[in-house]
Amino acid sequence: MNVATTPEEIRHLVNELNFAQKVERSLDLIRDAYHEHGDGLVVANSLGKGSVAVWDLAKRISPEIRAFIGGAGRRRAGRGRLVRPDESSLRRGLVRP
Repeated sequence: MNVATTPEEIRHLVNELNFAQKVERSLDLIRDAYHEHGDGLVVANSLGKGSVAVWDLAKRISPEIRAFIGGAGRRRAGRGRLVRPDESSLRRGLVRP
């Protein structure tokens, strides 16, 4: 499956496809990636709503697809600035520095 790369292609996908078509296209893209990368495919996951949706789709393709949960223990303050974990979280071993 071709990946949309131009603004026109992306605009078409967003504006012209219905929800079911978007889901099916997403499944096709994940399936293609899984066939290409096999067990090496890892889904990045922030645990946000978009990531959880992609994770659900990936698991439909193969329960063996793994996830990397990024940004654990770090909170965003403002735009793009990462804040260090608080001391109590570090002491309790909930996060790493």
